[in-house]
Amino acid sequence: MKHLSNCGVTPLDLIAGLKHSGKTSLINALLRGPYRDQAVSVFTNEIGNTDYAENARVHTVLGGCICCTAQAALIAEIRNALRLEAPDHLIVELSGQGTIRDLLSIRSFLPDCQIHQLIYVLNARKFQSLATVMGSGFSGQIQASPVLFLNHWAALSPAEQEAVRTQLHQWNPVARLLTDFGEIDPETNHALCRSFLSAGAEPDLSADLPRHTAFRSRPAAGASAETKAFFREKASHQI
Repeated sequence: MKHLSNCGVTPLDLIAGLKHSGKTSLINALLRGPYRDQAVSVFTNEIGNTDYAENARVHTVLGGCICCTAQAALIAEIRNALRLEAPDHLIVELSGQGTIRDLLSIRSFLPDCQIHQLIYVLNARKFQSLATVMGSGFSGQIQASPVLFLNHWAALSPAEQEAVRTQLHQWNPVARLLTDFGEIDPETNHALCRSFLSAGAEPDLSADLPRHTAFRSRPAAGASAETKAFFREKASHQI
């Protein structure tokens, strides 16, 4: 498999999902499967979560959610890893409350990286209760990802599986549904990711900044004053 890093661009996966949905298990399936011969840097927002495969260099990003208050810290951590570790692949595991849409803007801050996979992990056994309790917050996460991994799928009855499929299709009719780790194909997922992003899955945050700046995006809504100051200072530096 040809890796983007061979072309001078390091592929970056964003793995989202609620706590205990199976994000780390999915990441380990990648590390021990498609990425087994690669050096991979993993960035996690979950304190104490270091149970990853041997070929992962794990970075814990503290200071808040990496989608907003700790986004600057994540960018700095990724840059340091690119410089010091020269990884073949990067994986960011979002916290349980992290949202893919809010984190997509980091692409403007990391010109040497390219989003490779966007995967949202679901605990299929809890799907109906989550849909009822979380409402639009839950469906919004589903709509923000081109690939959905349904963990614990085999625990559902055929009728329950059909109900979940139907609801997911209503929320995101173009999403690829995976129900087994063996179905993970990073290259297929990457093609879906590119189509998803090019179709306008995110707002353009760069229009009001100078064309030739090292930093072209703004911090996500709700970011702290410290984070906003960091972004303003960086955006003022010309390439």
